[in-house]
Amino acid sequence: MISLRLASVFIVITVLAAPWVRAHDENDPRHKAMTALTDNMKALAGMAKAGDVRRDRALGHADEIAATARRMLALFPNGSAGHGSRARPEIWTDWPAFEAAAADFERAAAALRAAARSGAVARLDAALADVGRSCGGCHKRFRLPKT
Repeated sequence: MISLRLASVFIVITVLAAPWVRAHDENDPRHKAMTALTDNMKALAGMAKAGDVRRDRALGHADEIAATARRMLALFPNGSAGHGSRARPEIWTDWPAFEAAAADFERAAAALRAAARSGAVARLDAALADVGRSCGGCHKRFRLPKT
């Protein structure tokens, strides 16, 4: 049975990430990073849902999420708005708040990595929910709606 936490991860992936991913140039570094995040979150959520967390595979997905989290700020250099991007100008006009959101994501991604290493389904499920909340919080504040 799917947990409420896992359901929230699917909502974040589907509602917040998937429309953004389809709207951008496939060669854009931000697009690639967000697509990879979505793919890795889906893979981990599938493992948690199935109750079958294989540490090596789970850790590989979590490592990729954590690596992207560590470079999130670099994916948003000054002047990279526009050209099909749904990034709000507030990213650059309120950079400290964006830095805080990125730090929250990085902390959640590090906890996800530890949960994946443990192989415990409940721990992975909870960590996925935390990552989903951090993604959703940033998207709500710093991403324009789909037009």
